Amino acid sequence: MTKARLFDGLAVALAVEQHRSFTQAARALGVSAAAVSQSVRALERRLGLPLFQRTSRKVALTEAGRAFCERVRPAAEQVADAHEHLNDYRQRPVGHLRLTVPRIAFVPVLQPLLARFHSEFPEISLEVSLDDAAIGLERGFDAGIRFGAAVAEDMVGIRLTPDVRWCVFGAPAYFARRGRPRSLDELVRHECLIYRFPTSRALHRWELMRGRRVTPIDVRGRLVTDDSQSLIAMAVQGMGLTYSADLVALPEVVAGRLEPVLEQHGRRTPGLYLYFPRRMQSQTKLRAFIDLAKAQLRQPSASAGTASRR
Repeated sequence: MTKARLFDGLAVALAVEQHRSFTQAARALGVSAAAVSQSVRALERRLGLPLFQRTSRKVALTEAGRAFCERVRPAAEQVADAHEHLNDYRQRPVGHLRLTVPRIAFVPVLQPLLARFHSEFPEISLEVSLDDAAIGLERGFDAGIRFGAAVAEDMVGIRLTPDVRWCVFGAPAYFARRGRPRSLDELVRHECLIYRFPTSRALHRWELMRGRRVTPIDVRGRLVTDDSQSLIAMAVQGMGLTYSADLVALPEVVAGRLEPVLEQHGRRTPGLYLYFPRRMQSQTKLRAFIDLAKAQLRQPSASAGTASRR
């Protein structure tokens, strides 16, 4: 194999390995599935070994393909990182910014930013994956948004919102039908809407304050979902009580569609943070998003430390 062709097809093969699909790899690369298939076949011919097992239903790595991709991917990531660092020398932010965001954060954080970011940075394309599961940045994301307690210690974290209070909310129609709980003990007699964590599949226990102590409440309900935004929608319909951060429920409270109860038992936790690996903070595309978020959400900046919270 000549040195001139040493790198031909590597990015395509790694995309197929990542997506386990020629079609999805083609979509991610912005080329046709036929072009992806042709590039992989040419690479396999040069290597003298098949990298993928193809069936009508799935694409899997061969043993040789797995070993090859494991060795090649770190080098490919270093090359990609070198290309990203070229943005440091540009006069304006450019590139493709990928964010992973829980659905619960879209309305209070992203929705106010999207139109302005799109207008002010025409050379940055923005891709947002809305997913309540704990998605790792190793899947190709530049940054993510999570509540502060869920941000890993080895990440740089930049505060996007103040601390939040977790409270119980219900619709006026529900209270008219079932009454309002007057104490934490009365919650077990109410219909509650329950969240299930997508990754662990555990049910979210409601944690409220009894005096100065955090008290887990095992509520009951016939409706369980792993989509946080659906809980708000179902509560608005009067289907039960929901446990939510105040900044998430605020639009519905202002509109009169939800009302808080047991407010004296609300629990305060860290707000929403933008997080990313330290090595990524020099990217001008990410810096542009950070600066705009700080300006629009009016959050003060601070210097980063180890396991930073900025």
